[in-house]
Amino acid sequence: RNQHFKAYVISRTNIDQIVLPVLRVIYAATERNSHHIYMSLIILLILSEDDYFNKTIHDIKLKKLTW
Repeated sequence: RNQHFKAYVISRTNIDQIVLPVLRVIYAATERNSHHIYMSLIILLILSEDDYFNKTIHDIKLKKLTW
């Protein structure tokens, strides 16, 4: 709904700092937190509608995740 915020998020050069916490929520969620999973998936779905976001996110190399 807020196109300005979406444009701001997508234009960031450190998009991994936004996406990794969302992915961690999905990874670590329990059944009790199904609403967190749902909201995280919606965020990723909205972001993935943008071609630039998709290209940028696929070019990121992760070194080591602790979770």
